[in-house]
Parts: sequence; structure tokens; C-alpha cells
Amino acid sequence: MGKLIEEVMLSHKLPEGVFSEVYGAGDIGWNLANEKIDFIRFTGSVKVGEQLSELAGKKFIKAILELGGSNPFIVFEDVTVQDIVKKIYAKRFKIC
Repeated sequence: MGKLIEEVMLSHKLPEGVFSEVYGAGDIGWNLANEKIDFIRFTGSVKVGEQLSELAGKKFIKAILELGGSNPFIVFEDVTVQDIVKKIYAKRFKIC
């Protein structure tokens, strides 16, 4: 999704610095989040999201956080609903 947003934004010939998309590991993101910024948009783990939420609060900036995957799936016509529900449930929820 981030790549699509980047393509749309850059296709509008925005002035340099208005929009930036950065890809990388956690250390890169954490360094950027600690810079002088006014917005955080993050997709990833709950653990990192909590840290970024706390940082955004301290900086009084807005943040949109999409946390924890939901294991999306596609169900085709040739399956039995009762059989596939068990598989979907097992993938979506950790059974302890």
C-alpha cells in the first residue's frame, strides 16, 4: 500500500520535500521518527507501533498506525465453507 501511495503522490509533481516515503529496517525508521517531523505513518508490529505512539505523543504530532497483520485470505468457489473456516481461524488466531 505504501508504494501505491508513493506513486500517486509523486505523480502530482509536488515540490521537493512535501512527501517522502522511506523503506528500511527499524533503525532507519526510529532515526527518522526522532527527527523534526510533524506526522508518522507506520505499518508493522504492535511493539514498534506502541513505541512510535508514545513518541508521537511526546512530540504532539499526529500518527496513523496500522499494527499487527490480519492474515488476509481469498476463498474460492471450489471449497467447502465449513472446512475453510477452520483453516482461516487457525491462521488468524493463535490457539493456546
